Amino acid sequence: MKQESNSNVNNILLVIKESYTKKLVKKVIYIKLEYRDNIMKKFKLILILLLFHIIGLSAKEWTILIYMAADNGLHQYALEDIAEMETSSFSSQANIIVEMDGDNDSDLAATYRYKIEENTQAGIQSPIISNLGETNSGSYQTLKSFVDWGFNRYKSSNKALIIWSHGNGWAKDLKGKGIAPDNSSQSFISMSNHEMQAALSDIKLDLLIYDACNMQTLENLIELKSRADYIIGSEASVPSSGLPYGQIFDYWQSASNIDSLVINIPKIYVDAYRPGNIYNSGSFLRRVAASTAKMIEIDNFEQEINTFLAKWSEDTREFILARENLNEFGITSTDIDIKELLDDLIENSDNSDLKYDSQNLSESLESLFISYDSSSFNYKVGPATLWFPRYSYQFENNWQIYRNLNFAKGAIGNFLNNLLAPDEIPPFPFEITKSQVVNETIYLDWENHLDPDPLSYQINFTFIDGTNQTINLENIGFYQGRVMQDGQVYIIAQDAAGNQTKSPIQDFKVNPDYGQLYIAPNPIRKDNKGEVIFFAQNTGGKEAEISLFSLSGKIISKTKISLSEGMNEHKINLADIVKGRLSSGIYLCSLKIDNKYYKTKFAVEN
Repeated sequence: MKQESNSNVNNILLVIKESYTKKLVKKVIYIKLEYRDNIMKKFKLILILLLFHIIGLSAKEWTILIYMAADNGLHQYALEDIAEMETSSFSSQANIIVEMDGDNDSDLAATYRYKIEENTQAGIQSPIISNLGETNSGSYQTLKSFVDWGFNRYKSSNKALIIWSHGNGWAKDLKGKGIAPDNSSQSFISMSNHEMQAALSDIKLDLLIYDACNMQTLENLIELKSRADYIIGSEASVPSSGLPYGQIFDYWQSASNIDSLVINIPKIYVDAYRPGNIYNSGSFLRRVAASTAKMIEIDNFEQEINTFLAKWSEDTREFILARENLNEFGITSTDIDIKELLDDLIENSDNSDLKYDSQNLSESLESLFISYDSSSFNYKVGPATLWFPRYSYQFENNWQIYRNLNFAKGAIGNFLNNLLAPDEIPPFPFEITKSQVVNETIYLDWENHLDPDPLSYQINFTFIDGTNQTINLENIGFYQGRVMQDGQVYIIAQDAAGNQTKSPIQDFKVNPDYGQLYIAPNPIRKDNKGEVIFFAQNTGGKEAEISLFSLSGKIISKTKISLSEGMNEHKINLADIVKGRLSSGIYLCSLKIDNKYYKTKFAVEN
């Protein structure tokens, strides 16, 4: 009994032990699982918070770059505007980055980059993130470097650029100044030389704002038609105080969408200069204007205004009368407000056809400029200006600069030329830039200056036997034709009024040079309209391989052709061996016949 009892007790103890052990193991396992789950939950939470932190740092809704070219007498105003930017809390939600080139005689003579932070203390409190030393803020390359760096460093959904400096439309004087002059280097960013295009070549902006005088011109807008969705600027002078950055940034922070933003910025700017407001404590009106261009509409308006100017270029009398009543803008007072011109024609013209065309163009203007406002003009102006000189000497002195602008390639030159008639200005002096004879074909290139009138050209040959030949051409800058003897050539350019300019005389020699490869014309100017020309004896019936390469050596095309029997001169259309359109640049052409290679270079200018 004792043994049985002990056995039962032992069995009971064993069951209890097993049960306790299992519970203990389960508890230990549960504790371990719970610990692991807590660790994972904490890890996930930390990961999520870190992710949100990274996103918050690197991808804000707006990055606003402000290029302050102040090495030109505006140094103190730049400091005041940076301090004003700090009064807005918008910097906590957006990347606001300033690059300021200061006056060489100041304590901040170098170029500094600031990341704007909210602060109510006096002076600039935002941190300096870079000291670039002395830079040339009048160089488009300096602007491009800032733009490319800024938008790459500070990622965002939307991109805005503010250009802050002196501005003078497309031309300040005969040197063609545009914006951001730098006194130290005596340079500037030129609109007429397409330098603003080059500065923005690798970026598409949602918004471009000019805090500079006279920059909202039709000519400037057309220069940047593919560079920004919206462009805000003033056709008038901008006071030294510039934009009210605190008010604009506060509104920027609360704006529900970009349309609301770009519509209201011009109004905020103009209101700031009305009597009793932030920049006008007195009771007198200040002369300011601003507008917003919706750039998706610029192509349509450019086409319509060119059609309008071309149609009325032969009857400019009422435009002369309207010109007398208009406000004048720009440093030379040769720009007028487009809306004001059209309104005057609509109201005062006796020509019903002109009234109708002016009304249609005015409606197109309203589609392009979705917001504009002004103060202290005799009545409302504000969208943009157009070059419209009052006197012929103003036209003559500035056309050589103006003709480089993209808008000048349309109808404006001929219109103004007729408006300021009689035209007594001859075509610009020019030279024959190439006079080359290959086999018995002469290839001529000459400077084709963009004259206000379409030009006609007369090519005059004199051969060694005393005979002469005259070729008449319209507005082009190259010629190829057959010549059999040595001789001389000169070209006469003539405008519609009969004014003429003669090129210097050039000699040429007919010297068959068999085995030469040539591309004509060179450069090729449009849509691959050129020829590959090859001269070689005894090649008829053979196969030739023509290869085109980029300057870096990348092959563009390779084509095999059969050369015609009985001929030493062979011509192949470039469009037949290149599919698609060649972009602007320098190319290499190689031709192989049997085991012989011939090579040449040529350029494409689109």
